[in-house]
Amino acid sequence: MNPEKMIITSLIIIAACICFLYPLYNRRNKGVEEAEPDYHMLAKNLANDFHTDKVQADKKYLHRIIQVTGYVKEIIYDNEYMVILLEGSSPFENISCTLEQDLAFPVTVGRLMIIRGECIGILTDVTMVNCTIINH
Repeated sequence: MNPEKMIITSLIIIAACICFLYPLYNRRNKGVEEAEPDYHMLAKNLANDFHTDKVQADKKYLHRIIQVTGYVKEIIYDNEYMVILLEGSSPFENISCTLEQDLAFPVTVGRLMIIRGECIGILTDVTMVNCTIINH
């Protein structure tokens, strides 16, 4: 193969790779706000599932987008994060929802909230991260 054909072939291969890889590299993943939830449920039902059978709940909910509805039990401010604790099925079974955004509206204890986030399992509470509030 002569050098000119090798250069042209190489340029074509490089251009094809760029055309294929550039959109993949710049692809934007859907955020929790835009993603369709895998489950819609009451906060008390999610907490109950984890406290009844943690292994099965992990298989079902771990790293899934879940939209929960529940009453605000407590609001915790932790540096740049806001954590909303939703009432679960008992005083010791709650849902901890970590928000990374500033809220433009007040959140008060006792308010009914719909929150969407990624479930990462249970520590003392069922923990959800990257949460967003659906109702205002």
